[in-house]
Amino acid sequence: MGAYCTPKGRVLSILRIVPDGADYLLIGEISLLTKLLDRLRIYVMRANVTFTFENDTTVLGLSGMGFDSPIGPIHALSNFPERSLYELKPCYFLRERGDPAYGLILAPTDTAIRLWEDTSSDVMRCDADQWILLEIRAGNPRVTDKTSERFIPQTLNLDLINAVSFNKGCYPGQEIVARVRYRSRPKHRMIRVGVSHRVAAQVGDPVFLPDKEQRVGEVVAHAHTMDHTQGEMLISMAVAALDAPHYHLGNETSQLTRLSLPYDLTDAEPTKTG
Repeated sequence: MGAYCTPKGRVLSILRIVPDGADYLLIGEISLLTKLLDRLRIYVMRANVTFTFENDTTVLGLSGMGFDSPIGPIHALSNFPERSLYELKPCYFLRERGDPAYGLILAPTDTAIRLWEDTSSDVMRCDADQWILLEIRAGNPRVTDKTSERFIPQTLNLDLINAVSFNKGCYPGQEIVARVRYRSRPKHRMIRVGVSHRVAAQVGDPVFLPDKEQRVGEVVAHAHTMDHTQGEMLISMAVAALDAPHYHLGNETSQLTRLSLPYDLTDAEPTKTG
């Protein structure tokens, strides 16, 4: 996982990158793909590189114990190392971080249809809401057309999940991203929260402290639990407000309680230099 940033260090899109022979497959939010490809094509110039939509490949989200499929058996998803990629010709399996175990299958569309129909009861086929819930619990951020260019990588904890490199050469926004790491501190961090009932939250919705009108955060991702009775969210929250007992959306009845993430918010903080 990684992010493509603007020269100002703002995340335009979050991507998963899969090597495919001499090519690379970029998996991203569909609402941002046209915007992303238009931006990437600016830098092609005379390089022997082309960017196209891959219309013959389907991406499936799966979670569960394991399954037998048209591409062969995949047993005990939890035994696959987290954040790992496996080639299962003509497909790829990308295991994500999370409990329960979950991941992505990239397959030719005809194979994907058979896989979707033939997988056993030990695996759950994830619809969009279920997939987002798994991502929320794994602490993986989401950027859509509503929030594109709103956040820097650290605001979305991308540096905490090894999705930012501070060692490679130049990339758009590198100066801003590096300055936040070495010369200052992130003013916002992403947290996970829960709400005890269904709410009509949207990405980009503001979040407030109790009994105050001051905006301290913004919804990054939202999904309902499997039984559709509760909700969970990722919120980009002001560091100064992280210790609050709870938060709320614009509706006072929607009290948000902080939940745990599978990583520490301070894991990537370096010693500040002068």
